[in-house]
Amino acid sequence: MCSYCEENEEKNMIIGKSIKTSEFRKTAGYERNSKDKYPLLELSIHKGIDEEAALMIENNFGIRYVNVNYCPFCGRKLAG
Repeated sequence: MCSYCEENEEKNMIIGKSIKTSEFRKTAGYERNSKDKYPLLELSIHKGIDEEAALMIENNFGIRYVNVNYCPFCGRKLAG
């Protein structure tokens, strides 16, 4: 379990740590100021009571949710 998929024991929910593009380091695969790519503003893992886990991706155009079965950072199984 990592800080991105840590569960809240009281509410039985996952509200993971947010990742912001300003925290990314420059790498060969990531160009922050590319004109043809829209940067992610924020992404995090969310899971409600008796729901599937989802990766929330927020950018300039709105929010999108993508269902995930495993944490992309530590590999822990999130879906029942």
